[in-house]
Amino acid sequence: MRIDTTSRSKFPRQSLQVIMPLVATAWLAAPSICHANVILTYTGKHFTSFTSPYTGTDKVTASITLATPLGDNLPLTLVTPLAFSLSDGVQTISNTSQSFATKAFEFSTDVTGNITFWLADVVLNNNNAIHTEFQFTGDPGESDLGIFGNNQAENRVDPGSWTITTPAVPEPPTVTVLGAGLLGLGLLWWRRRQNRDLAQ
Repeated sequence: MRIDTTSRSKFPRQSLQVIMPLVATAWLAAPSICHANVILTYTGKHFTSFTSPYTGTDKVTASITLATPLGDNLPLTLVTPLAFSLSDGVQTISNTSQSFATKAFEFSTDVTGNITFWLADVVLNNNNAIHTEFQFTGDPGESDLGIFGNNQAENRVDPGSWTITTPAVPEPPTVTVLGAGLLGLGLLWWRRRQNRDLAQ
């Protein structure tokens, strides 16, 4: 029986059609899988001046999601969040809220990337608003503020603090190993098929 060595020496096209898309998908997924959003979380101090429905136990809190870290030694810079949510204990204003009159977010950081000064201000067209600001030490405008209808609450005495978290993501080698494994399985399948053809 004559064996066609020319056809045996080539990797089967059908195998490439299955394996290569899988390897390509793993490779292209690497940047998105290994790239993590950054979440800035603010916890303010209790309001020191307020009218009902606000109380002395209410405060401004915020969660702001960025696509990239703020970095070290950042001067006060305007940023555009992927998502945000601010609460003053009475209302919550988020990026899914409707009819914004104003929304602005600015941050600066120190040598280790910690937030030093900031502005987070969201105002709806109905004038409901949540605001937190601390732009320099001794700033007379430093304030956590909530406005709901004709009522408002604020703390001009003591600014809160920020924490920065980055959700865990797969390490880059994980994707590389996945791609190599898929390619290896394809080569193994091809080798076994060639051996079977030789035995016929």
